[in-house]
Amino acid sequence: MAYVLAVVKDLFFAVKVSDGAKRAGRSVRTVASVEQALATALVERPAMLVADLNCDGVDMLELARRWKADETLCGVPLLGFVPHVREDRKRAALDAGFDRVVARSTFSDRAAELLAAG
Repeated sequence: MAYVLAVVKDLFFAVKVSDGAKRAGRSVRTVASVEQALATALVERPAMLVADLNCDGVDMLELARRWKADETLCGVPLLGFVPHVREDRKRAALDAGFDRVVARSTFSDRAAELLAAG
């Protein structure tokens, strides 16, 4: 079964990711750092990575740059979600390599659809 790699610390959104992945027919592995995300993905390539771009203590822009620079991972889509008021963070994430960035409310409403697409 294809899995979704998640970098999410907020319990509310961790549940949203888990529920959405389950409805999309995917399992989830959650990690808490850039290094864990890269190491996990290199061992067993995920179908996609989903990240809370408002996650304290994790440099998601660095994660995107390193992910897209790796020839093994560069084809794996990156989906980020961010508070709708953080347009600056959304633009920075897209510039760093995220394939798609949506508002948290959109992610909450459409998690299964978004996670199935990757």
